[in-house]
Amino acid sequence: CMHTFSTERMSATVDGYGSDLATWTAHVTNAICRAVVMTTRQTATHDRTAVLEDWRLLYQLGLDVNPLDRVSTVTDREGGTVVVGPMRIVAIQHLPDHSELFLERYE
Repeated sequence: CMHTFSTERMSATVDGYGSDLATWTAHVTNAICRAVVMTTRQTATHDRTAVLEDWRLLYQLGLDVNPLDRVSTVTDREGGTVVVGPMRIVAIQHLPDHSELFLERYE
C-alpha cells in the first residue's frame, strides 16, 4: 500500500522582544513512501497514559530530508490521513535503491 508523507523544517526567527523563536514550516510535501508501524508501547502512570509508536518510512533517494526535520503527516493513496505527527526522525538510512526514515511518535 502506497502512502505519502510531508515534513517540516525548523527555522529560527526573532520575536518582537529580540528572543529566539523556533518555527516549523512545510518542507517536503506529498512524497511517495511506504509507511509501516514497527512497534507500539504503552506506559501508564496514575494520571496519564503515554503511547510510543516506532515507524519506518521507505522513500525514494534524493529527497531533502535531514534528522532535524520532523514528519508532519502520512496519508494513504486516497488522501486520507493515516497518522498526524509530529513524528521525530530518529535515524535516516540510505540504501542503494531507496532511503528509510526511522521515526518515533508520542501520543
